[in-house]
Amino acid sequence: MQQSANTNHRIYEYMTKTTWLHTQNALHFTKDSGEPIPKLQLFAGMYRQGEGANIQLSHWLDADDARVIFADLSWGKAVDFTDYKGSNGEKPISRVLRINAKDSKVYFQLTEGPGKATPTGAITPAGQVEKKINVGMTALDARKMAYTILEYMQAHTTAQIIMQTMPAPRREPSAIAKAIAGDDDLVGELFGYGDRPKRATGQSFRGRAITTTAAPKLPTPIKRDGIPLYGSGDSVAAEDVNAYEEYLQANGQRLPQSREALMSWFYR
Repeated sequence: MQQSANTNHRIYEYMTKTTWLHTQNALHFTKDSGEPIPKLQLFAGMYRQGEGANIQLSHWLDADDARVIFADLSWGKAVDFTDYKGSNGEKPISRVLRINAKDSKVYFQLTEGPGKATPTGAITPAGQVEKKINVGMTALDARKMAYTILEYMQAHTTAQIIMQTMPAPRREPSAIAKAIAGDDDLVGELFGYGDRPKRATGQSFRGRAITTTAAPKLPTPIKRDGIPLYGSGDSVAAEDVNAYEEYLQANGQRLPQSREALMSWFYR
């Protein structure tokens, strides 16, 4: 899985005295082939004031599911939704999201535990849940969150359409540039005027012979005060260590550059 330069922008934050549920942008995620797989990241945790977080869980919800669910929540409709995700490896991990709206309350439950791979490649639970976080909110709070998320997703879609359909801007040379160049055809080469080159896409490279060079050798895993580091030098959070170690085993001990790169690979 790949991602653009976009970071996982925080869309909405909801906190109680003991829990939180944040929604972050992962709409820019793509497969290694370049095929888009837009998602939303639901990031939940439990904490005690003065002690910090003791449990943190994430779930990557498909954008198609998110639009329907949050549209229903924005109107206060009944919702009973379960989403199964996970990661495959030596020890498959199951991650399950449940959203239930009833009795003027909306409940989000995120769980993590052992999993098993099905013939289709999906991961289903296979044993007792090891981590669980329940976040409850009023129907009004859920509607506020839902409207904010839907507006963000619509704005993201609009921005993508504009980028793909707007003609490339054109700059005309000034009289001074023409005078210096002395030639209308040469002025573009000297000063970069005229139509800008089109953005490269996966489609534009099809059928072309591509020359590749050997990738540079990446540094071996390093630690700071016993804590593993990303290629950028940032520390790996405790809840991401298992995913980090899986990444190293699957990629010849090469470091993920950042948490976003690790999560993109982990939830591919």
